Amino acid sequence: MFFSLLQFQIKEMTDLYVKCGTVCFNNCVNNMTARKLNDDELNCITRCTEKFAKMNQRLSLRLLELNQMEIEKQQQQEQQK
Repeated sequence: MFFSLLQFQIKEMTDLYVKCGTVCFNNCVNNMTARKLNDDELNCITRCTEKFAKMNQRLSLRLLELNQMEIEKQQQQEQQK
């Protein structure tokens, strides 16, 4: 059970980072003929990936809070029985 949950979490994280890379690349890279990113593209990708990371962190914290609230609610219901 634990191993399958861990596999699921790894897959979800991998999918998120692939999506992040795809979205940021599509939004930021305009010149496909250059060998390197120009300064604007590099700055755009940096901002984009930072937003994804911050969003993921906030979402994880919020889900943790909601999970903790649900656990406390279940514990209270068990105590009332």
